[in-house]
Amino acid sequence: MWSLEEEYFFKLKKIAHSRLNPSSVIVYLVGLWLYSLVMLGISTWIIKLAINNGIAVPFVFIIYSCFLVIFLCVFVYLLMCLFWEKILYKTQKVATFLMVLYTIVMSVEPLFLCRLFALDESWGKQLDYWIIISVTIALIQFLVCFQLVKKGILKGSLKKDGTGLFGENKPLKLLIQIMIGSYLLLVFWLFFIIGLSTNIIGPIIFLALMFLFSIAIQEFIILAICRYRFSSFNVSYEEATKYRVKKKRR
Repeated sequence: MWSLEEEYFFKLKKIAHSRLNPSSVIVYLVGLWLYSLVMLGISTWIIKLAINNGIAVPFVFIIYSCFLVIFLCVFVYLLMCLFWEKILYKTQKVATFLMVLYTIVMSVEPLFLCRLFALDESWGKQLDYWIIISVTIALIQFLVCFQLVKKGILKGSLKKDGTGLFGENKPLKLLIQIMIGSYLLLVFWLFFIIGLSTNIIGPIIFLALMFLFSIAIQEFIILAICRYRFSSFNVSYEEATKYRVKKKRR
């Protein structure tokens, strides 16, 4: 895909200049950051309680630290973009990369929170296996989906006369059906672990988000590749200023 000409990504260029322009990417990152703020806040509280109660959390703390470092890096970047607007346009490639990275992090972080709620082993070791298998299945789906999207692009799905990233892709539709089946099986297993209680609602929602992100992130990845390869996918500060002026005059 790195060797393809720009014409293979015609449809995505329109998206890069509209829905996924630099400003929209930052808004998306802010939304994810706020979501992560809540997740990390709850995680911090739970870990603190666990330590106070003498529960050892070395491995959990390492994962938590990784999430925290990424969270702080995104925070610093967002602050820079907030105070210096030109940085937003000069670092579009960085912003798109962060969008991909943070989306992946956000798809996994909620399940990490589920694990924290079970630090007292009230749900047994099966929850650990459930999380590992869930993440593994999501990873496999992500990789398979990327290959299917890649094949579609090679066939011209994003060309001017193409059907779009996900349009008319029968193998991808089959993958989504398999994904739904996997999701239902994992939810069924979860009932045996947690039982019929309100505690199961969170993991079910978080699992659905992780599976959905494994599909939705494909567009972000292709966009990141295009922004690194083709200068036309990047919107300059001058272009954005002219667009805003025209919009105000209307």
